[in-house]
Amino acid sequence: MRAAFAMAPAALRDQVFSAEQLEELARLLDLAPKMLTDPRDVDRLPQADRIELLITGWGCPVLDAALLERLPALKYVIHSAGSVKPFVTDALWERGVRVSSQVAANAVPVAEYTVAMIVLANKDVFDMARRARRGEPDPDIRTELADAGNYGKVVGVVGASQVGSLVLRMLAAYDLRLLVTDPTLDAAGAAALGAELVPLDVLVRDSDVVTVHAPSIPQTRGLIGADELSAMRPGATLINTSRAEIIDQDALARVAATGRIQAILDLLHPGESGRALARMENVIVTPHLAGSVGRELHRLGAGVLDEVRRVAGGAPLHFPVDPRTLARSA
Repeated sequence: MRAAFAMAPAALRDQVFSAEQLEELARLLDLAPKMLTDPRDVDRLPQADRIELLITGWGCPVLDAALLERLPALKYVIHSAGSVKPFVTDALWERGVRVSSQVAANAVPVAEYTVAMIVLANKDVFDMARRARRGEPDPDIRTELADAGNYGKVVGVVGASQVGSLVLRMLAAYDLRLLVTDPTLDAAGAAALGAELVPLDVLVRDSDVVTVHAPSIPQTRGLIGADELSAMRPGATLINTSRAEIIDQDALARVAATGRIQAILDLLHPGESGRALARMENVIVTPHLAGSVGRELHRLGAGVLDEVRRVAGGAPLHFPVDPRTLARSA
């Protein structure tokens, strides 16, 4: 089967795929010697009219009607990252091209990051580290840390997405009370994840940690606003590894500045409120670190390789993208 890589920059291929994974892909596929990093590259792809499979990644050119006209044999798009929204088009679905993504694989490090932050936040690790940096004496753990620890704490998960659901399953190993809010979930579905389904206002009011995993769609923009932030318990922690726009960042800057809550943010919108949050002692900001980085990228490569093996063996895709639900997913 004739295939090609489509991602940018070209060096990304060797970050996502190990040498062994690339060798096996070369055995399974007739790989084009050039990559599709720009729509104009299709004219430089030898036998582009025979390409049946694209292995895409971050920076993939938009697969619109004009580009697809140059790829008339295309049957499969196997994406080596999460969301395919930046490059898929109606023209792709109209041609019956089958698409898969590594949303599930990329959810793993995000969930791991989230669970680690929840455990550390409930243990008051971040506050204790700040005290140590200021040279303050060690606390009396029998009196000053009476509410610290994870036993019996309440964790609220906003969005039973791939990441949100995995976070709930991972947290089942801890002695926590788990809450979840998601308009697509019923009580039985929440119970299967070990959680209680509650409205958003109840979740933010009752949780010691609120962690956001909702998709970025018009209905979720500003989902966590001034009312929700003000309703959080004093000393509670807000974690966001989803998209910055789901939280009203200006409102968060105002509430966090009072010291009532702490926040752990894996991404920020640029601007004054973002700069203000990054300077606050009770806010931890990481540079979109939760998703796959470094060695974790090879998990994405392994997932692509598995899909290619399935295609080569005539099996259905393991993680197909459904165009009917894409609009309400990440």
